[in-house]
Amino acid sequence: MEKSQSLDTTSNKKAGIITRKSPLYFWEYIIVILIFVTELAIFFGFVEQELPILKALAIHFVIVMISIGWCVIRNRKQLDLSFCILLTVLTMAAGCFGTMITIISILGCVVTPKNSKSFLDWLTSMFPDEHKIESQELYQRIADGWDDLSDKNRLVAFQDIMSFGSIEQKREVLEKISRFYRREFSPILQSALNDKNNAIRVQAATVIAKLTELYTSKYNELYKQFQKGDDSPALILKIAKNLDEYVYSGIVGKENEREIREKAIRFYEEYLKKEPEDLDVVFVLGRLYLHNKQGQQAYEKIKICINNDQYFSSNLVLWYMEVLYDLKNYDELLEIAKKYYQRLNKEEVSITVTNMLQLWNQGVELAFSKSEPKGEND
Repeated sequence: MEKSQSLDTTSNKKAGIITRKSPLYFWEYIIVILIFVTELAIFFGFVEQELPILKALAIHFVIVMISIGWCVIRNRKQLDLSFCILLTVLTMAAGCFGTMITIISILGCVVTPKNSKSFLDWLTSMFPDEHKIESQELYQRIADGWDDLSDKNRLVAFQDIMSFGSIEQKREVLEKISRFYRREFSPILQSALNDKNNAIRVQAATVIAKLTELYTSKYNELYKQFQKGDDSPALILKIAKNLDEYVYSGIVGKENEREIREKAIRFYEEYLKKEPEDLDVVFVLGRLYLHNKQGQQAYEKIKICINNDQYFSSNLVLWYMEVLYDLKNYDELLEIAKKYYQRLNKEEVSITVTNMLQLWNQGVELAFSKSEPKGEND
């Protein structure tokens, strides 16, 4: 029977379930009741002055030793020690009142729902383990906004926990972030670094150090292959993507961001020398150049993509307009808005793209209307 309970407890822990229906065996309930009755008798005997204080203390000491022995037995059988330790400590400190508190705790545990998930298990269920194929990774890249300038929804639940949750809940959130990190978690990590609790600040710094180690160790591994003479396009592209993902992650300090981005640009350029027709990489390079405040280079790369009708997309138009705006090339920006506004309105595109094109297109119409000669009656 004891072995069965132990196996059930182990399997439930692996399943992430806390089982509360039967915390103790039947004979253990009897022990708890007997201890309570004995302690109660000691209390009333002492109050009525029918039991000398030395005898009362001696009996109380024996009861405490029995409780300790119970703890030892359960520990050897690798059973849960929560209630026996609670009984020992409270009985030793408060006599029958301590035993009564223990009984109330046991009854509370028995009457609660049989199965319930801990906070960490609930948090884990929000982000199940995923084994993605290449197409799924591409979809996730788009969904996470790697090449999208539109605003993303904040992880309000996590932010609320970091702002108002307990220390334990904050620690669990940081553990979840460590296991399933996404760029969206970066503001939460930064908030944790400024938390008033030192333990939270240390854990947040540890998470960042762990993530940094993952990126740098992968880069070092790939770069060693490159130094040994492997200059295949596939390896060069892996190195560039690793650096690109690292700088995009949001965990890189401002002082290192430009340096890492420039490294990624160099490897992407090296890759394009071998695979010049890869427009995906050309577009990525344009994005990197724009983030690196190199507007002219970004313009040259993205213009190559937008001139290719087969590669056309609404997101590409948005990036191209962003580059033109950065270069203060407003004339071409107005032309692009007028050229693509009607075409993109017929497609299912981001509301951000539609709104931006509409704004600039109206600017074009307004400019033309103002440039028309006024009539005599005007």
